[in-house]
Amino acid sequence: MGIHVNQVAVDAIDEAKRIQDIKDEAQARIISRLPSGSPDNFVIKQMNIMMLNAELDDIVINGGTLTAEQGAQKAAFVKLKDEIKRIRSMSDDAEANGDDVATFQAALDVAIL
Repeated sequence: MGIHVNQVAVDAIDEAKRIQDIKDEAQARIISRLPSGSPDNFVIKQMNIMMLNAELDDIVINGGTLTAEQGAQKAAFVKLKDEIKRIRSMSDDAEANGDDVATFQAALDVAIL
């Protein structure tokens, strides 16, 4: 009985590590999408992007028109949001399907994420 319990514990630890490896890879791919590409600046960059995006939304909501530069920024934010959503979705799928991190990385590479 002790051997079976130990194997269950080992299997649980392996499963937790597999899931964490996938989450770590997803996080690295998301961070690499930010202009800084650095985990050190991640929170600051994320906050700045959110604030600028909100400011652009306010312009439109209040009946204004975005300049060409603002429109390009908005399009870049939408693209970034879509890429992050796709990475998260693929991460969730990889975790649920029992994929290992190498399989997840290959899927992201094929999707060019």
